[in-house]
Amino acid sequence: RSAAAEPAADRTIDRSAPPLRFVWRTDADGKFSALSPEFADIVGKPAADVIGRRFKDVATTFGLDATGEIAGLLERRDTWSGRSVLWPVAGTDLKIPVDLAALPVYGRSRAFEGFRGFGVARAGDAVVDPEAIGMALVPNGGSPAASEPAVKEPVAEAPKPVDPFKGEVPALTIVPKPERRFADKVIRLAEHRQPANDKGLSTLERSAFREIGERLKKDSSG
Repeated sequence: RSAAAEPAADRTIDRSAPPLRFVWRTDADGKFSALSPEFADIVGKPAADVIGRRFKDVATTFGLDATGEIAGLLERRDTWSGRSVLWPVAGTDLKIPVDLAALPVYGRSRAFEGFRGFGVARAGDAVVDPEAIGMALVPNGGSPAASEPAVKEPVAEAPKPVDPFKGEVPALTIVPKPERRFADKVIRLAEHRQPANDKGLSTLERSAFREIGERLKKDSSG
């Protein structure tokens, strides 16, 4: 039975693919409000179906954040980085390491509006999930193999919908530390952003990016 699942996993995961940088957002209630469409290209739409759901609920369903550490960081409404989870890949018995970082966003009246998050998905470091959560993430009970074309075909349509990130490209720099496991690697926000990427950002958001860049730089050097 496990052998039957392996071909589907091989077709879904490209282990030679470079790490994928993506962005995500949560609202004031802790619910996901946006997620880069490229993330679904790697884990499959069922595994990326998180919009409108609280991180804590997604973590419970997908087997993320067993200790509740990230959920706790989100509740504290402070900048955080260097956290990793193993995210299930739909239609397979695999999970891929996903490194996460985020900064809180406040409105003009200092009202908390949620988090702007960043991530790096590492398909090349996929590992076998003993619980095979991804095998249950298949639309309409279809087979893993049949779900694969549905995941990859819509790639060309991704730019069409309204882009909640306004064309923003995640400015993340991965700091390699060979002596550490992937879970201990620190994600640093690049301090300098290309002018083109700033066009869709408000003055407040640009200031927030500079702030998280400085904080994460201190965290990684400390």
